[in-house]
This record gives sequence, C-alpha cells and structure tokens, in this order.
Amino acid sequence: MSEGELTGRTRIVCTLDDVLEASAVSQILDAEGVSYMIRTFEDTAYDGLFTQTKGWGQVIVMEADADRARDLLAEYLERSEGASGTRPEVAQAASAAPLPDGLVIAEVSPGDLPDLRGLHAQLVSERTLGGGAHEADPDRAEEVARQISRDTDIYLLLARRGGRVVGSLCLHIMPSLLGPALPWGQVEDLIVDEGSRRRGVGRALMEVAEGIARARGCLRLTLTCHDSREAARALYASLGFTEASTAFRKPL
Repeated sequence: MSEGELTGRTRIVCTLDDVLEASAVSQILDAEGVSYMIRTFEDTAYDGLFTQTKGWGQVIVMEADADRARDLLAEYLERSEGASGTRPEVAQAASAAPLPDGLVIAEVSPGDLPDLRGLHAQLVSERTLGGGAHEADPDRAEEVARQISRDTDIYLLLARRGGRVVGSLCLHIMPSLLGPALPWGQVEDLIVDEGSRRRGVGRALMEVAEGIARARGCLRLTLTCHDSREAARALYASLGFTEASTAFRKPL
C-alpha cells in the first residue's frame, strides 16, 4: 500500500527480511481487512546501512490496529525467524564483538524466563525499584516478555556460558524529532550473575548493544547508573561513556 493511504498516528509492527516475506504479510493483513503500509529501506537514505543488517523493510499500521496486527502476524513471524528468534542485527553485532571464550549472546526466548527472573532478583536485591518494595509477578513478566518480542524497537539480550544464563541487558531504540531526527539507544537493566562478574560479561553485552544501536542508525547510546555502583561506572567509562546529565526519578 502507498504511504498516503495511512493518515494519523502510526506504529511499526514488524521488520521484513525480503520481498517474499512482504508478500506473505500483505496477504495476512489483507485477509483480515487491516490497513497497512510497507516501507522498504531501499526507498530511504539508509538503504546501504539497514538492508544488510536490519532487513528489507517495515510494516506500518494505524496505532489503533497495532496490537491486532502484531497478533495476526506473530505466528507467521515466529515460524519465519526460526527457533532462536534472534534478529540479523543482533547476530551480526554478537559476531563482531570480542566475546570471552564460551560466551554466547542472543535474544531472549520463552524458555529463558525462569533464569531471567533469577537474574532480576539479584538486581532487585541490590536496589529498590521506584523507591519502594515490589514483589515479583511471574504472570505479568511472561506477558511483558511477549510484548517485548513483538516490539521491533526493544532488544532483550541474554548472555550464556555453557548453556547457563549469566547476564542480560535491555536496549530500547528511541525515535527523536530533534536535530537530524535520528533515533538514540537507551540501555536498561544490565545485570551480570554474581558468580560471573569481572569476567567480561557486562562488557560483552554493552558492546553488542552498541553494535545494534549503530546498525539501527542511532545518534548516541545512553544509560543511567547509581553513584554507589563503582564497578559499573568504571566499566561504562572504559567503554567511552561520559557523565552528561543528572537523572531524576519519581515513584508512581
């Protein structure tokens, strides 16, 4: 469909690998009467940057239809992406990063959630979320994981060694209208298992996140870090991060 056929607020619901996948997705959405637009990277200034790493193009729908469109396409995209579900830009960033021996970094899968919750429990024990105590909610965490898997602008990365999850990181790609209107990357919840710290896991996750952000054309990469986390602050400084602003937080 042409770009002019969608008016109002829109959302990107998935990224396409090639024109064949675009055709299959079009048939699914046409059959259900969902209005959509397919924007190819070949039509943009980012063709050379994105086509090899991010895919062939994107499917865009009206904001009100976004959840329905994702649900309609979820089964097809799971089959087409394979068991791991790791996107090309993640695989490329992981292969380019100097990972420690035996360390593998990929995107989260449903079977990883119990191990991921164990890592999160370690982080929560070190800091208080939102200024108050919060109990873990496994059911809600599972639903949020499904939502993340459908969002093309969120990357939940896991580091494994010997089949065991030893670290995780969440990267958000944030759109921006300022200046050159390029996106920026926000790193959240870098966690390394207590028994695997100071072995290059955190550095590897950060380097893969940076590779993804570069592949997505991000202008910068940002994160926040508590003053008390001296080892983490030293890691970020060694990776080229500098203190740029003061973070503010308001519990809700």
